Amino acid sequence: MKIESYCIFSPDSYQKQFSVHGISADTDLVMPLIYLQRPNWIKDDGVWEQICDSVNLSLPKDFEVR
Repeated sequence: MKIESYCIFSPDSYQKQFSVHGISADTDLVMPLIYLQRPNWIKDDGVWEQICDSVNLSLPKDFEVR
């Protein structure tokens, strides 16, 4: 799967933690690349959300996951 772009998903009823999903260049398929686990010492929900929203990936052009 060649990764064209990525997006950050917030927790919901199906997925219990923040994750970074890659979007396929070929099929528009969305698949999880990274799950973000909250450390016990971060108690503030707003702070954790800001940390997760600030995640940035710099994958090489035409990066492919096999």
